[in-house]
Amino acid sequence: MQNIGTTTTNPFASILAASQQTGLPLPRTTAILPSLLNSATSLVDIGNAHHAALCKVQSLRAHKDAPLAADVLMQEALCKLLHTANGNNMIIVKGQQEIAARVRALKSKECIPVERQHQQDFISLLRAIFESGSTLQQLYEDIAWALNTLEPAASWEDRLQPILAVLASCQAYEACLNQQDQLLARPRFATGLQNGVNTVSK
Repeated sequence: MQNIGTTTTNPFASILAASQQTGLPLPRTTAILPSLLNSATSLVDIGNAHHAALCKVQSLRAHKDAPLAADVLMQEALCKLLHTANGNNMIIVKGQQEIAARVRALKSKECIPVERQHQQDFISLLRAIFESGSTLQQLYEDIAWALNTLEPAASWEDRLQPILAVLASCQAYEACLNQQDQLLARPRFATGLQNGVNTVSK
């Protein structure tokens, strides 16, 4: 007799097929069987009902354990936000490194004698400018008046002398900074800094 395995739809289908091939009669229900078996037309129908219920239970369990589509979309959105945050953080760190490099470059220029020579004068000049805010405001008003008057320039030229003095000091300080950059660009001076030679004259 050919060995026929159970199918995925009905475990009793192979038994039914084998009994039909060998000519065996199917079992008949009698009055002494339980009422559940009496209501079924055959054992095959009972097997089908049991198998369908089992498949339904397994399907419900798989659906319960599977993640919801909304959860998957939420996870993808969070991953995108995390990727964006990491990118922004890298940009911030890079900017901080650039700022730190600029600060170190400025500190390295503090040993230049030409800047030390004019540094205190420039600080005093800035302090005087801040302390004389009202005077400068009056000078600005005088300039605005002079631009709209028909009087000759000699009548109000003396009022511009403080501003011209401040401008000359700022230009002198800027010239010192340019001289400082030229000094740093010299190979001999750069070699002296690397060898730890102090070029500051006090």
